[in-house]
Amino acid sequence: MKIYHYLLGLALAVVPAPTQGIRARQSQQICSTSLENKVISHNASVLQSTFDSTVSVVPYGTMLPEAIGSPSRGRLKDGRKLDSEYTFEMSKNRYGTAELVETIEQAARAMYHKTQAELVVNDLSRAHGGKFRPHKSHQNGLDADLGHYFIDNSGKFYSANLKINAANKQDLDVNWQLVVRLQQGIYEVDELYWSPRYIRAMKEHVLGEYRSEAWERYGTKLKGWKGHTTHLHVRMKEVNRREAEILSENEVRDTLLR
Repeated sequence: MKIYHYLLGLALAVVPAPTQGIRARQSQQICSTSLENKVISHNASVLQSTFDSTVSVVPYGTMLPEAIGSPSRGRLKDGRKLDSEYTFEMSKNRYGTAELVETIEQAARAMYHKTQAELVVNDLSRAHGGKFRPHKSHQNGLDADLGHYFIDNSGKFYSANLKINAANKQDLDVNWQLVVRLQQGIYEVDELYWSPRYIRAMKEHVLGEYRSEAWERYGTKLKGWKGHTTHLHVRMKEVNRREAEILSENEVRDTLLR
């Protein structure tokens, strides 16, 4: 199914005229892709289709970035730079695969519509991947560190590289929304690394507010990793490009017409 969505996006992608974003820069809004109804609302165990699922993908035939090797021993070929109107980049090392960059962009866009706050984004990978301190991973364009969301005393949301209060339901809830939205794109998240203490608190919160179905669908990607108290570490699964190449452009179009 992931490969189908991937190919569907490639076949339908068209590039519209430049538009003005929050920072008054040109942005590409390439393709609208219909996703599953996956958004969870308060006090509901069902999923509702309230999420803006516009995801941009590259036109068919365009050279895609490629992760080579592993996250802890690899490099990045034809890396794509994250430059979104819905993120605040804290690092010059913000190159990744299409899987990573598009996932961050769609999640940040959805969170902006909810919070009016840009998502703080820290390191992805270097332009060509490889080692860089202080990371042991982040080498092949599949990893990124994202800041947390918070709400201040005036009710305004913001994103920052700060520890959350694991006893604060508002902190937990807005960051749960980020966890959910990262998993609503056309690409598959491999794992989300976070503080073990935060994960325990989040699970208790989600089971109480959204029931077990929500945790089973979105919470199981969360994996404990010490040192991840000021940010959420995202690792994507790479699309199997060999499998994707089995279908030609004509075969993709034939599939869409069925």
